[in-house]
Amino acid sequence: MKALIIRVARKISLGMSFLILIFLFVLVVFWHSMVFTTPVGHTSIVWHRMLLTGERRSLGPLAEGLHIIAPWDVFYTYDLRLQKHRHDYDVVSKDGLHFDMELIFRWRVIRKNIRILNESTGPDYLEKMLVPEMGSVTRWVVANYTAEALYTAARAQVQSDIYDQAISDALPNGIGSLGDLTNADTRNVVSLVDVLISRIELPEKIRSAIEIKMIEAQVVAAYQFVLEREKLEKERKKIEAEGIRVFQETVAPAISESFLRWRGIEATLKLSQSPNTKVVVIGNSATGLPLILDTGEKSHPANDIPVTPLPQTQNVLNSFGPIQPGDSLWKIAGEVYRDQAVTRDQAMLVLLKANPEALESSCNVNAPLRVGATLRLPPAADVRQLPADKARREVEQQTRDWKEHLRTGRPLVCTSTKPTAALDDYLRDYQTAIDTFLSNQSVTQPAAAAKKSQPVNSPL
Repeated sequence: MKALIIRVARKISLGMSFLILIFLFVLVVFWHSMVFTTPVGHTSIVWHRMLLTGERRSLGPLAEGLHIIAPWDVFYTYDLRLQKHRHDYDVVSKDGLHFDMELIFRWRVIRKNIRILNESTGPDYLEKMLVPEMGSVTRWVVANYTAEALYTAARAQVQSDIYDQAISDALPNGIGSLGDLTNADTRNVVSLVDVLISRIELPEKIRSAIEIKMIEAQVVAAYQFVLEREKLEKERKKIEAEGIRVFQETVAPAISESFLRWRGIEATLKLSQSPNTKVVVIGNSATGLPLILDTGEKSHPANDIPVTPLPQTQNVLNSFGPIQPGDSLWKIAGEVYRDQAVTRDQAMLVLLKANPEALESSCNVNAPLRVGATLRLPPAADVRQLPADKARREVEQQTRDWKEHLRTGRPLVCTSTKPTAALDDYLRDYQTAIDTFLSNQSVTQPAAAAKKSQPVNSPL
């Protein structure tokens, strides 16, 4: 009996071992068809190919982790995290212009409706549902705007309109808003997060025309501020003039002859205490004040030192500088020659010709100034010699050249020289006059030093 039991046990163990080996073989062969993992931030759906009961064929959503299914079943996995897609659409604006628009839209899959998404669309729902639907809505919205509005101020509004239209209940496309992620009654399968317009590719001519229009609009706005500043300056001068008038009316009755004489004595005392050599003559003059004669070395009789006068002016060029970041020829011309009967165009052209090395382009008043440079400033009387109408036409031409340079990137070509030909002659003569003046000064200095010990007969 015992031997019989042993024989039966051996047969059973051999059969079990054979079954285990068969199971392990099947498991190894069908491992990739039976064992699946749902990663973090994902969910899965199992579709049963064969069912002996009346249960539904799709099972899900499944939780994250390891899942074992029959080898004939199908396992689908969907990403529940925030996703992004970029796509180019060919659109038509309100004014009939065709152009390309690059759209970025972000979305999340609604987990509780993942079985509906799997049964109605499938894992490639992006190409089947989202891309076509977003393209249709984008074309519908863009058709309500002009190309200029899309390129400038209306971009944010277009993004908002595309989003609102895509999630609208009037369009049953399965796309909902962020609130559908927690809405238990929604039938939408995708929650749209936002829509972004990343690029609008207009035709080159249209884009250039819009940019030029915007530049001109900014120029007009700048002139509006200039006009406003000049109006405020006019009001300031009115107030200043009124204050001077009131001051004179107030102090005029209190100013007497004795008060003026006393102020003159105080000024005489201060002059007499200066380090310069003086001769003070005390006498009974018409004003009752002493007479001060300066006999210092720097004093020269007007009749003894011949000075060759400079043409058109008696002053050597002044300077302005150093140039700071943000300075421009237009700004400096307005500040330096303000209230001197000189137009800004005249001043800019004269400064350009007198300081070609201080600008990045020596033939255009709109060129940036070199930081740290110092400008030579001709007197206003000399600037006025350049005709105002010629200066205006020249500046307008240079402004057009500068805008074309900024738009196309082509280098500036200095071809317009007619309005400044007279200015070139003037600057050349002016520099010659300065050199002559300095030469005469060096010649007359020894003569002046020889006469410094002679009596001085003309008061200063």
